Amino acid sequence: MEVWECLFSEYFGLDDELDKMGVFDCVLDNDSRFFINLMRLKVSNVPEFIDAYQRINDYFSEIAKLADARKELERVKGESPVPQKMFRAN
Repeated sequence: MEVWECLFSEYFGLDDELDKMGVFDCVLDNDSRFFINLMRLKVSNVPEFIDAYQRINDYFSEIAKLADARKELERVKGESPVPQKMFRAN
């Protein structure tokens, strides 16, 4: 059976941009130790992980708010502080 492996940067055509920014370039559609199973974390009884599910959700909610603010700034000013080729066009 053939295994399909494609890096995030390859799929989105980013060349070495992620490496320059120090961003982890994951293999798509493949499990990795860098990914967290949130459903298991949600029910974990490990003391260090209690409330971790909620803290992670809160963290990414803040990121979503920042992304929305960036979009609004882009709409109002007509410019983007983030290079457009970082986003895949649909």
